[in-house]
Amino acid sequence: MADGHAVRRDDVMYNDYIIVGPTEDPAKVAGLTTGKDAFKAIMDAEQPFASRGDKSGTHTKELSIWQREAGVHRC
Repeated sequence: MADGHAVRRDDVMYNDYIIVGPTEDPAKVAGLTTGKDAFKAIMDAEQPFASRGDKSGTHTKELSIWQREAGVHRC
């Protein structure tokens, strides 16, 4: 776009991310509306979190939420 090779950009795909956990919801994430808030609640409640850990785009986004948005600097 910046080089003038196209006249407009249209998104054709997007990702939805969901966080799943136990029915008991020990971190109280049900009803939270952002990944940042859910990850922070999981951290504050000292609950385990299973990561994909596969260096995929999904994993990269997860790490960015933990680090940039939830303030966790060691994953």
